[in-house]
Amino acid sequence: RAGTFELKKFYEKELNELREKSKLISNRVKHKNILDGKEKAIFYSDWRYSAVRLACDIKSINNDSDLSELFKISLDQVHIYLDFLINHGLVVVESGKLKLGPASTHISKESPFVKNHHRNWRLHSIESIDTMGSDEIMYSAPMCTSRKVFNALNTKILKLIDEFVDDASAAEGEDIYYLNIDLRNMNPKKV
Repeated sequence: RAGTFELKKFYEKELNELREKSKLISNRVKHKNILDGKEKAIFYSDWRYSAVRLACDIKSINNDSDLSELFKISLDQVHIYLDFLINHGLVVVESGKLKLGPASTHISKESPFVKNHHRNWRLHSIESIDTMGSDEIMYSAPMCTSRKVFNALNTKILKLIDEFVDDASAAEGEDIYYLNIDLRNMNPKKV
């Protein structure tokens, strides 16, 4: 509660700024290592860099041959991905076995590589739709609704992302999953 109109406006502005900051996913996802521009260009050029990295957290994946079999790619291709990942701390070798490294990745929406990142994973989804399992979900829902419903859904999705990241980080790696979520306003003017 504010005693004056000016103080009330000040607190409203502060509250709005905090709300906007909380919407930035980069403020919600914890990361330990940030790749430089050239390294990001390589890492985000192909979804397999991320997928190979994550596969190293699966107990049954111990070496390059396991990765080659999992992704149905040649050992030469696997070595390209692994060399990069190991050199940047995203994958480590412990007792002759591949392991997820201590470094992590995150790309902000301001990055010039964010389009590649989203495009790579969405194209992978589209290209693999014919092999989609009955327990997998793809959902597109164009709709006409209110700003209030849009804002409520936005809040729920951000909460879901927080929960998903926390749960996924705490769980033992058994398989590779990815989540693509878009909630967009088709109206070109900013509301």
